[in-house]
Formats: sequence, C-alpha cells, structure tokens
Amino acid sequence: EHESDMDDNQQEKFNISSFIIPFAAGIPFTVTGILYLLMEHSIFGAVVVILGFMAVLAGIFSFIDFIKSKRHPRT
Repeated sequence: EHESDMDDNQQEKFNISSFIIPFAAGIPFTVTGILYLLMEHSIFGAVVVILGFMAVLAGIFSFIDFIKSKRHPRT
C-alpha cells in the first residue's frame, strides 16, 4: 500500500508540471505579443499572442483534467 502512495505522488507531480509549464510559457508570450502589437503593429505580435493564448488555454484545460482526476481517481 505504501508503494501506491509513492506512485500517486509521482503522477501528481507530472500533472502539476503539465499545466504549470504551458501557463508559465504562455503568459510571457501573450504579454510580449501584446506589447509588440501596441508598439510595432506587426503580424508577428498577433502570432505571438495567439501562440501564448493557446498555451495558456492548454494549461487551463490540463488543470481542469487534473481536478477531475482528483475527484474521480482513475482505476
């Protein structure tokens, strides 16, 4: 029973990193892209905003998945 505790902990760490990484990557991307759009009015800024926003969304969705899997542990 003790080994399964350890396994759950590893799984939790993996899940946490799976939504923190896109979040951490996506937010600076989004901010940088918005600044680019405001200052340069360039298509590059728009692309960066979209990429950053998609990364943040991916982070949000995996966070929701993580919470669901906490409530209903997968067998």
